[in-house]
Amino acid sequence: MAAPIKLFEEAAHASVYLKYRPRLPQKVFERIVEYLKEKKSKPFKLAVDVGCGPGQSTRPLAPHFEKVIGVDVSDAQIEAAVKQTDNPPNVEYRTGQGETIPVPDNSVSLVTCCQAVHWFDYAAFCKDVDRVLLPSGCLAVCAYGNFVPETCEGDLTKDKKMQQLHWNFYKGLMGAYWDDRRRHIDNVYAEFSIPYEGSIRLIEILGAETQTEQTKVRLKAPIVVLLGRKPPP
Repeated sequence: MAAPIKLFEEAAHASVYLKYRPRLPQKVFERIVEYLKEKKSKPFKLAVDVGCGPGQSTRPLAPHFEKVIGVDVSDAQIEAAVKQTDNPPNVEYRTGQGETIPVPDNSVSLVTCCQAVHWFDYAAFCKDVDRVLLPSGCLAVCAYGNFVPETCEGDLTKDKKMQQLHWNFYKGLMGAYWDDRRRHIDNVYAEFSIPYEGSIRLIEILGAETQTEQTKVRLKAPIVVLLGRKPPP
């Protein structure tokens, strides 16, 4: 197993994540739970959100499970998550790695990983997910792609010019600074699949659903959700 990549671990990173990192729509979590329900009945005792950061993808799972555990390699990210005032009482956080998830064998109904799996040793992660999942338990891997700006006026000429400026900055000015694994965001996890038979891939568009009269520009990005189910014994 390759040594884990450790980035975004400092307290300053955790603070920025909390303030600026986009949040997935609630309907994404609802779709994940619907998939789990197709082959598994309530009660759902435990969900584990791996690479949880400050808990933005952990807390939305709380209504559906008796207990939810957020796991992150960064102590600072876990500290930021614990400090959030909107943590439900059935949510807790632990420091740990995606390749060695800190929960017992055959104990988890759902493992989620949002915007983080491209930093893992993916084969080792999937192997450990299989260890912790109950039969018919599910793995959900989510990510949003690169955000692209567009005007709220529906002016295609302005959109094209603005998007060209965006790409000049993203690929031209910043391109040399991106880690190679950034390609997984650009291709919306095209190189990943869940190694269970019948696994599925869903893609939709993430964007601002509301706007004010003062809003001139909105951002949109594709969301991918990979869903797979551990087979029964």
